[in-house]
Amino acid sequence: MAGTYLSFARGGARLIGAEVELTRDHIDISEAYLGEGYGLPAAGVYEAIDLLATKEGLLVDPVYSGKAAAAIIDLAARNELKGPVVFWHTGGYHALFDPRRR
Repeated sequence: MAGTYLSFARGGARLIGAEVELTRDHIDISEAYLGEGYGLPAAGVYEAIDLLATKEGLLVDPVYSGKAAAAIIDLAARNELKGPVVFWHTGGYHALFDPRRR
């Protein structure tokens, strides 16, 4: 899986003309923020959704991107991030309007 994401990252860097040498060491994959499973809320997800919407106008869903945003926010709060971080928003905003949310 890390190889796939590394390939995506290298392709993205080429698209934006970034002169950077990316290696597997730049890819950090963790399951620590998945929560109870697919479609189920995880700690900090709704706070992350609200923060990104109110501060950045960015809509993220509680299934994928919201969990990733909550993870980044938590890692930043604990000073565990090194260097720049790329947040890859994969869509899913329609889940925000699910009547089961909250």
